[in-house]
Amino acid sequence: MPSLLELSIQLHQDLGSPDAPTVGVIQYFLRHHVTELNNLINTGYTIDGTDGSIGPDLGDQESAILKKMYMVYYYGTQIRSNLGAAAIDPVLEVSENGAIVRLTNRNAISLTYVQMKRFEQEELDNLVSFYRSNNATPQVIDGDDTDDVWYDGVNGIRSKTS
Repeated sequence: MPSLLELSIQLHQDLGSPDAPTVGVIQYFLRHHVTELNNLINTGYTIDGTDGSIGPDLGDQESAILKKMYMVYYYGTQIRSNLGAAAIDPVLEVSENGAIVRLTNRNAISLTYVQMKRFEQEELDNLVSFYRSNNATPQVIDGDDTDDVWYDGVNGIRSKTS
């Protein structure tokens, strides 16, 4: 099962290995959001204070949920960094002496990030729902299981009196 460092490296590669965030920043996020993972899927993962390892080991489903949690966070930060008064570019194209300079419309980029965040959030919700439904255990079993009745396979249903 992957460690938090391995998950951080995978996420960094999934993002195209950008300069920011670094693997350490991603690992910091994962380490500090294990309790949120516990709340989402009703588990009891803990972080060891000495070496920062997670215990018990994360399974594939838990790892996927934790990675999706980071992706939702990542796109949220991208949206915030591309919005605001300083992020608005009033000029989109300038041409002079045959040279053309095109500026990117940050609002369009922000809309793309909003769509990506929405997509990642939907996937996270689906993963959590799937995890909860597959790992649910029945609390009560309905039926009359208090009698001393059994099925012996040959004579059918039998009881202690028969």
